[in-house]
Amino acid sequence: VSYFNNAGKTPIPPAVHNAGVVALDQLANPWNLATDATPAVRRLFSQLIEANPSGTDIAICPSTGFAMTMIAHNLQRTNVIRKNKNILVIRDEMSSEVYCWQEVCATCGARLMVVDFPRNQEETEEEPCWTKEILDRIRMDGTTIGVVCVPQVHWSDGSLIDLELVSAKCAEYDIKLVVDGTQSVGIHPFSVREIPCDALAVSVHKWLLGPVGMSLVYINPKWHTEWMPLDQHERSRVAFQDEIFDAMASAMTEEGYPSDFVDGAARCDGGGKKNPVLMPMTEEALKIVNGLNLEDARDVVKRITDQIEWSSRPLGFSVRPGPRASHIIGLRPGTPKLKALLTPDKMVSIVKTLREKGVYIVARSGAFRIAPYLNTSFEDVDRLITCLAEECIEAVEK
Repeated sequence: VSYFNNAGKTPIPPAVHNAGVVALDQLANPWNLATDATPAVRRLFSQLIEANPSGTDIAICPSTGFAMTMIAHNLQRTNVIRKNKNILVIRDEMSSEVYCWQEVCATCGARLMVVDFPRNQEETEEEPCWTKEILDRIRMDGTTIGVVCVPQVHWSDGSLIDLELVSAKCAEYDIKLVVDGTQSVGIHPFSVREIPCDALAVSVHKWLLGPVGMSLVYINPKWHTEWMPLDQHERSRVAFQDEIFDAMASAMTEEGYPSDFVDGAARCDGGGKKNPVLMPMTEEALKIVNGLNLEDARDVVKRITDQIEWSSRPLGFSVRPGPRASHIIGLRPGTPKLKALLTPDKMVSIVKTLREKGVYIVARSGAFRIAPYLNTSFEDVDRLITCLAEECIEAVEK
């Protein structure tokens, strides 16, 4: 297998797999359940993004879509989003990062403001990039923007956004910044000290090397006493942290149950008991990620993606201009013949054909998205390019 879909799901490392097996065995005998890994997960994620080391800035949600919806609802509820205070996003961003804003816009009179793809401008020699487009839009419309919601890395092709600059510009206009870090955190440096933001959500099953079914969410401390969970449940309430309360008769009054929330971002956790299998797996995964030297890791994957870019050019592929992260590259048709050949249907067909040959890529937003990891070899690259050449032979310029 030559696997290039780590931006979709990274393979689970052996230590993470073993943690899941152990936890599942314990779940079969619930009297043997181990200590809850939740506090450790909060602390380890905090360590990775340089948040409060106690873990009090971290909420745990079942998905990034859930997390983003919780964030959007709170920003609407606190009147950050309202008529004439709109939400700025970028074109073709991951849909789970957009649907939540569509919902609140439909109910409060705000609107989406979509920054289009960077394009070369005839009057300047500057290389086009997302960062410049976003900053220019804020300068132009900043007084009507309530929230900027952007990724650090575009999910389709690895285009890199300088969030330090975006964060500073948002602060200048008193705009709230929400970041989807799913395609960067764990393989590309991210620090909430260097990139102050209101919220950051990261799915654990991609570059955090964890299982499917969890998103870790940084919430700026200024919101800890104001934001509410998306679903109402006992796990976020102070009273239910003590088993004695459950043992009490008539604990419910005419007003209902005690409503005080736990301290910190945990008040915004998704409901239900924390999954006793996913949590220890995520703890083990975060230990691995925290042990990486991210500069070295970026150098390793950059050599691979650079080789992919160079080797694909004779086939007629190109990449979007502008800064790119090391770990994702989007190959787009660059010649007229290849553009005519690679319709969306054809691209999906090629993806399926390559999968049958043991080469795993995906098609996203007009590009073949290729996302290697630290174990990807140059032999894997040769195999990928050979397969693409076979499928695109009729469009290859002689």
